[in-house]
Amino acid sequence: MIKITALCKVKEDCREAFLATAKILVDASRAEAGCISYGLYEDADDCAELIFIEEWASDEAIEEHCDSEHFQTAIPLLSDCCSEAMELRICKPLI
Repeated sequence: MIKITALCKVKEDCREAFLATAKILVDASRAEAGCISYGLYEDADDCAELIFIEEWASDEAIEEHCDSEHFQTAIPLLSDCCSEAMELRICKPLI
């Protein structure tokens, strides 16, 4: 199992556009065979910081996800709504 987090610092005037695109991405990603969970969360102390938290069955599932049409379409649109580059972390279990 692999977890991914993507921290997005969203511009105030882009929040609604970001959320609309994110909903499409989340819904389509949840339907993928290797997706265990996929959600978008808001930082409790800073509503401009939105965090995708994903759980995938394998590296192959992540690769298929990254190659998917919905991912390829959404990421540039989401990035345009961010004030900084997304901070991506890929985590594999230790214990």
